[in-house]
Amino acid sequence: MTVNDDLMSEAVSLVPRMEFHCDPWTQPVLLGLNSLNWLFVYIGTDPMYRFDEHGRLRRAFVDGQLLRTTGETLAVMDRQSTSRLPDPQKTESALLRRDMPPEALLQFQQRVRTELQALANGLPHSRMTRQHPTEYPEIRNVFGMTLDRVLAAPQFLAPAIVHR
Repeated sequence: MTVNDDLMSEAVSLVPRMEFHCDPWTQPVLLGLNSLNWLFVYIGTDPMYRFDEHGRLRRAFVDGQLLRTTGETLAVMDRQSTSRLPDPQKTESALLRRDMPPEALLQFQQRVRTELQALANGLPHSRMTRQHPTEYPEIRNVFGMTLDRVLAAPQFLAPAIVHR
């Protein structure tokens, strides 16, 4: 049983996907691609990064905070819960948005690139625990090339996510 046991089995939209151990992390790493060729990266359960088909960041979950691209910066989505009157046992939850300042965005970008480079460097020598599909001998190469594509992307952020 691994830390990502539920995540690996629940991530059915990510085909292919693989779980492996890679230094310097103690938790398993899960990499997956969806039908749009977007890369999902889970290092344990936090952080999580989602990149579009061009290698640009769309969403992230880092240090307990949800982040999403605005095209220019990242919106930090803070969850705020309040009790509802007259029954204080019931609560309402809202996401409050604030934009990440430019200096923080640069630091975050460096963190992401450092982590992805460590994954790309460690992937060929990592200890794989599971993969789907199980018979996919070139899975490491596919994810190695995908990580390289993200690292080489000329833009860090994807265009703004359109509200529905």
